[in-house]
Amino acid sequence: MRGGMRRGGMRGGARAGVTTGRGVAGPRAAGAAPDANVFTARNLRLVLFTDQGMMVADAVPVGAGAKDERSWFPVTVPLSDMKGAEGATQVRAVGVYSDESDVFYLGRVSLLADSKPVEVTIQAEPLFARPDQLIEFSVSLRGGPVNPEIWWDFDKRDGIERQALGKEVKYLYKEPGDYLATCTVTDKSGVRAPATGAVGIRVEGTGEPGEYAR
Repeated sequence: MRGGMRRGGMRGGARAGVTTGRGVAGPRAAGAAPDANVFTARNLRLVLFTDQGMMVADAVPVGAGAKDERSWFPVTVPLSDMKGAEGATQVRAVGVYSDESDVFYLGRVSLLADSKPVEVTIQAEPLFARPDQLIEFSVSLRGGPVNPEIWWDFDKRDGIERQALGKEVKYLYKEPGDYLATCTVTDKSGVRAPATGAVGIRVEGTGEPGEYAR
């Protein structure tokens, strides 16, 4: 199933989706004007009300991937993650819940088979650095899994290792040279194959091996 809120959706071998959108405003002081760019909820939970009871999936993060062309945040939930209501044959209603009191707009909910590969885009600043200079890495995803695990390796020459986790990480190199930083995205639900992206970094100077900066 899939849908939209300008901030939401669902996915699987078949997937469900919610797209949440603009006009999303979080809790505010009385009399304060709503801020169309504020969205305080960080996780959404999908519940299917079936002829055999409720089917519930684990909460998924909002904004794990990039906005689509209409500025909506797709959120997808694999149907394989839905638990409960064994033997259900009909979905009578769909519930979408958030972890914070908030306002969002639900565009649509649909069921579909989705085999589109994950697209990984990496950014690093700066690309040319000095020893001991902190470099900021970030990744954006398109067509990605609902609840991705994102991990980084900062020097491909010594093998790919899990040196950092998250969409945004920082690292500093102390030894001069050319490095290839790699980001790997895996789908915790196992619906999609892992995807990777890489970016080259040049460090000029002398020093010691780098370290991950939290």
